[in-house]
Amino acid sequence: MHELKVQLPPEVTEEEARLLLAAKLFERGRLSLGQAAHIAGYAKATFMELLGTLGVAVFDYPPDDLKDEVDEGDLPKHIASPKSSEDPNDEVNG
Repeated sequence: MHELKVQLPPEVTEEEARLLLAAKLFERGRLSLGQAAHIAGYAKATFMELLGTLGVAVFDYPPDDLKDEVDEGDLPKHIASPKSSEDPNDEVNG
């Protein structure tokens, strides 16, 4: 693993620099989500939230591809058809 030492101006904290570096490397596909979260010093879930605030997409899925899958009906059943409002236990208790 490489080590980088950088002198930051007083208005940029080490935490901010680590987050922005990790976010950019993740966005460019140079780091996985886990690697980037580790470098930034956050749990994956927290890092994902922070990526959102920075405008960095967590999932790289082009909108046209998603539209095609929806149009073709390729979504998993639990996503494609919403749950019924009926209680599934009614049949068992019935």
